[in-house]
Amino acid sequence: MRDVNILRPELARHRLRHRAQSELGAGKCRKPRSTTQACGGSGEEDVALATGKHQTRGLAAGKDYEIKPFGATPQRLIAMREQRDFAGSMLGPPVSLVAKKEGFLSLGSVQQLIGPYQAAGFFTQRAWAKDHRDLLIAFLSASIEAQRWLLNPVNKQQVMDLLASQYHLAPDIAAEDYEISITRSGGFAKDAQFDPHGFENVLKLRAEVEGQWGGHPPSPDKYYDPSYYQAALRKAK
Repeated sequence: MRDVNILRPELARHRLRHRAQSELGAGKCRKPRSTTQACGGSGEEDVALATGKHQTRGLAAGKDYEIKPFGATPQRLIAMREQRDFAGSMLGPPVSLVAKKEGFLSLGSVQQLIGPYQAAGFFTQRAWAKDHRDLLIAFLSASIEAQRWLLNPVNKQQVMDLLASQYHLAPDIAAEDYEISITRSGGFAKDAQFDPHGFENVLKLRAEVEGQWGGHPPSPDKYYDPSYYQAALRKAK
């Protein structure tokens, strides 16, 4: 689950509880005038999310804030540490947890502020999927089995050890990451299920903020074919 914004402590009037307690400019935090927000890339969903939230709070792009592409979440946190003009960013766990421990403030999560959101997935061309159906189903089946192992409480300690070693996390951060990503809604989905409602929200934001499809989002069915996943689900052990 991503945190929508991580602000520097000096931009906040009150220390906020972790997870959504204030939106940008909602009263508990001062509006960061003429500051920079780091995002993942000029075409990434972070831009749509951040820009859309600012628009609803009366901030004007290019006047009150500037959004700069700055790589994945670890690079964004480094940028906020080193450059005071970088006032905020969208960060996902475990980086968001590290940021909070360092004193940065969370303004809320994507799920809490905009609703369901499909943040990750596997994508391919329809023609390739059709020509490689068996291979694709086998891949998705293996992904489902891996997700089941990941979510099985029996493997909790192994999963936390993997989080700590792969992301170079302190044990307490790895444990908190596990609780957020594994045990709560908005983290890893059961059987690696795709969320059509979350994907619909992705398309809606793209249309509203970036003006794609003339401002009218298409149906998720245009980009989503569940038949491969359903076949993989039957195949999974």
